[in-house]
Amino acid sequence: MPLQSIKFKYRRFFSGPTQAFPNRHSILVSLIPVNIMNRDNPELRSPVFGALIDSGADCSIFPAELGEIIGLTIQNDRLQPFAGIGGHPFDAYLHDIILDVGGWRFATHACFALEGIKAPVLGQSGFFNLFEVKMDYSKEVIELKPRVQPLR
Repeated sequence: MPLQSIKFKYRRFFSGPTQAFPNRHSILVSLIPVNIMNRDNPELRSPVFGALIDSGADCSIFPAELGEIIGLTIQNDRLQPFAGIGGHPFDAYLHDIILDVGGWRFATHACFALEGIKAPVLGQSGFFNLFEVKMDYSKEVIELKPRVQPLR
């Protein structure tokens, strides 16, 4: 039986007018609730947090503090250099995790950065490879359909 999709609403945040958008009062953000677990000890789990869906991100990347909550030793031998917006370089470390999205749990991976990132990001590797992602800005809906079977 095919898996059903799960839908999330875009999050609306206050944003004052700017020169470019003088009539703007809010913005819509593709932020969804997720949490992560230690793959070796799923009892170690983070609280639910908002993560930004970002098709321009090569990999899912989270602040190191989230990895520490689930018992990861962040600095390991799987170093991955990154360049953020504006080309500012920073390092992150790849870890195998369990990602919980809407009650579905998936074995995947994510990078954890000691600095250089403020918000958790769901990227191509670690998220888009798990889901067919449909983002309908005009209807303010994000729809995810699993590409792989979730963990039991």
